[in-house]
Amino acid sequence: MIVPNCRQHIQERDLAFALGLLQGPTPDTGGVAAEDVDLDELLDSREVFNALVRSRDLLSVSPYFFYYVLVRQVFMRRGISDRSVADYVGALLSYFMRGEKLRGETQAGTRGFVYLVDLVDCARRAPDDQAAFVMEARIGDVALFLTGVFPDAIYHRQTYGRRLPGLEYYEAVGRSGYRSASRHPPSRHRDLGEVLEFMAAEFAAVRKALNDLSDTHFCMTRSRVESLDRIMRQALYGTRGQAAGEGRPGEEEEGGEEDGGEPGQYADGESSDA
Repeated sequence: MIVPNCRQHIQERDLAFALGLLQGPTPDTGGVAAEDVDLDELLDSREVFNALVRSRDLLSVSPYFFYYVLVRQVFMRRGISDRSVADYVGALLSYFMRGEKLRGETQAGTRGFVYLVDLVDCARRAPDDQAAFVMEARIGDVALFLTGVFPDAIYHRQTYGRRLPGLEYYEAVGRSGYRSASRHPPSRHRDLGEVLEFMAAEFAAVRKALNDLSDTHFCMTRSRVESLDRIMRQALYGTRGQAAGEGRPGEEEEGGEEDGGEPGQYADGESSDA
């Protein structure tokens, strides 16, 4: 399952990138180490965030660094100050931005998208507390990722065509998943109880912060022009847009392609598939 491990996996190249902005370029950055700097202060720097969203060389930093810095900034602007929560959501984005992680085995044995209703059913049939804990947390993770990063898709499917479940459904299921996961004993053993409790209580606030990030910096549609549907969605879903700060929209998507291991990997090598 997702664990808040972004800051634990900050790499030397990430520190070199950040310190190079604040201290100026140096011929040799090989000696930069985490213990030489106040890591939290560095990652909270607005200058680092602004430079990151403008960078044309995102492959030079790790996805842990990339997503944590972006998430931390939009969370602080939304009044979400707990670094552990930003760490968790940064790991979640690092993990799910690899699109195959939202797929699983269908009954026919083929690969297909995992639906929340299927995950809920799996959680109900979990054989023990550990399995139930992992599945309940995954329900919250999937619901948050979909509502946070792809709100336009949910709005469009809710408004047109088959009139599928809307934002309220995803938020309710996501809150329930995180709340149930936080109450399982394994959450305490992994020091996730407080983070999951916060995610349940403040699901809407976290989702809105991710909407700000997605609207401003992730290019999830072919057109970068604000559409009427997006404006209507922002009004309906309670997001203001363009709140994440300066930078060119869409550049961050490149960072999601960087391959530096398995960012945000489910602990103990567990698969994310239902």
